[in-house]
Amino acid sequence: MRPNPLARRSESSRVLARGRASVIAAAAVAFIALALAVHAGWFRELDLAFALALHNSANPFLDPIATALSIAFAFEAVTIYTAITGLLLWRHGAGVWSLAPFTFLALTAVELAFKLSLPTDPIPLELHRGVFYPLTEVTFPGSFPSGHALRIGFIGMAAASWIWVQRSTARGLVSVVIAVITIVFALSRVYLGVHWLSDVLGGLVLGGAAGVLIAQSVSSTLARQQSTVEEPASRH
Repeated sequence: MRPNPLARRSESSRVLARGRASVIAAAAVAFIALALAVHAGWFRELDLAFALALHNSANPFLDPIATALSIAFAFEAVTIYTAITGLLLWRHGAGVWSLAPFTFLALTAVELAFKLSLPTDPIPLELHRGVFYPLTEVTFPGSFPSGHALRIGFIGMAAASWIWVQRSTARGLVSVVIAVITIVFALSRVYLGVHWLSDVLGGLVLGGAAGVLIAQSVSSTLARQQSTVEEPASRH
């Protein structure tokens, strides 16, 4: 008996849906746990020790790199990347999923809500790196989660997840390398003295999980459309 392509796609869709639900649940639990730990002050000593360690390792070579990352992953810059990505997805037939990259705007709303409702210890001025930042800066009662880390996690993990689902022998290695780079980039916020480690972890969890979900959803949508186009052609 010839296997039913519709049944295969249906089963694949159910597996993907369960996987996405698991990612959402795990990310929500991890993020809320981090927020509660920050509120309780459990990260205070670790945050300060980590910030001091990076501050003591500072050097003129790293300052411009960290500054460039701050500008590259600023809200304004990521909005431009998102618009370009959405346009490319639309041209590739993603339909309504072309709007998926704009999910980071909803994440920004979550970020602002926590920063307004969860006050955190201010970062000592002596830990700040005096670097040039020409874009918008807004001060909130809290610093959790880091918006830059959120956007870095969103883009980095979306890229890693997108590569992971491609048919490539090196996809595992490339995905891991991108994930590691994502974490290092996000830690530049601690290096610059503008965020605590806990802020960065919160941003990475929130943005990273969303990036994985969006990349997998868009990839599976495009794959289904491709298989739908190829099946009638294979019958002739």
